[in-house]
Amino acid sequence: LPTTKLILTQEISTHMDAVTAAIARPLQSMPFAAKMAVVAALFTLPITLLIAVLFLQMNADATFYRSEQVGVAYTRTLRPLFADLEAYRLAKAAERADISSRIDTDFQAARGFDGAGGKSLALTDALVAMQTKWHHRAPIDGILGDFSSLLGSVSDNSKITLDPILDGYYVGDTMVNKAPSLIDSIAQATVLGDAAVRSGKLSTDDRISVAELSGQISTARDGIEHNIPIALAAAPYLTDFNARRPLEKESATAFAAWLDRALLKVSTPRSSAIQLKTVQNASMQGAFVLYDSSIDAMDRVLERRLSSVNTRTGAIFGTVLAVILLAGTITFAISRTIVRSIVGLTSAARKIAAGVVDVETDLPPGTGDELGTLSVTFREMALNLSRVALAAEAVAGGDLRSTQLSRGTEDGL
Repeated sequence: LPTTKLILTQEISTHMDAVTAAIARPLQSMPFAAKMAVVAALFTLPITLLIAVLFLQMNADATFYRSEQVGVAYTRTLRPLFADLEAYRLAKAAERADISSRIDTDFQAARGFDGAGGKSLALTDALVAMQTKWHHRAPIDGILGDFSSLLGSVSDNSKITLDPILDGYYVGDTMVNKAPSLIDSIAQATVLGDAAVRSGKLSTDDRISVAELSGQISTARDGIEHNIPIALAAAPYLTDFNARRPLEKESATAFAAWLDRALLKVSTPRSSAIQLKTVQNASMQGAFVLYDSSIDAMDRVLERRLSSVNTRTGAIFGTVLAVILLAGTITFAISRTIVRSIVGLTSAARKIAAGVVDVETDLPPGTGDELGTLSVTFREMALNLSRVALAAEAVAGGDLRSTQLSRGTEDGL
């Protein structure tokens, strides 16, 4: 067993030597500074790849947030159209002419934005189809149904509904789903309630519809109550978003209570059109205030995220640049020191070979590393060679004097 381990160790060592030789072979003819640069580049490469992956991820995040920003801007552009369509549904015949003119203007504004900033969402066909229905005086309920679908497509195509972060998800859900549902449910219930209190009758089908709309109002209201605290916990700076919640909560609750008291819990309607108008105006105003607040809040969330991405990108690139400059400076200093030592030793070796070396000036001083040790050893070797040379000269000089004395003696004789 020990012999087998020894053989295995030798084989591994042989393979490692072969691999090392294969790796070192291309570097053998390169200057030492170039070798250092290659080594530094090999160590820098994984860091560079990691930075590249991180940059791509941050760029993907920024692209995602910019897409959401387009959706928020599109929603903001559609907001006047939403309000005027709902107002048209609630208005009397004599009031509708002025609202119709505003709706035409709203469609033009929406088409303008769709053709410019909103083109990436690919919603032109849906918007044009809805505008065509409006021009042909299609039923307003159907147009508002198409509008709700358009709002859903805005959020889907801009990825607002896919937002994975708590603040964006819950603010976006309020903007895309809860607030529009609340507004539309209040408007539909108002239409049925107005007809009921004026006629003093509420059919079974209408009673069922009012009950369903009351449930939708409560569901939207509960959803808003659920969403806002979570969004604020994730983004405490959304103080305005929370500040406008009491108005919406109070007015929507009052409207739902009116539906129960005046229509659902009595055999015949027991209120008046004026009372309905009062509670409906307050609830619609509160709902639209919250809707506007959710649009503003979503915009602020996305602006902060993009600012954070830009800050992180700048910090990362600044750090990487500083590290690269520092590493380059250190690598250059080390390679320069080593190269100077090697050049000094090479020059000294040539002078030793020529017999003209000056140990004190021609040899580089020791530095404490391996090359410093080599320099010290080289210095000792040069000194020893100098001593040997001097001794040889002394011996040669003594032999020469002995020869001269011997010749002189012979001449005297």
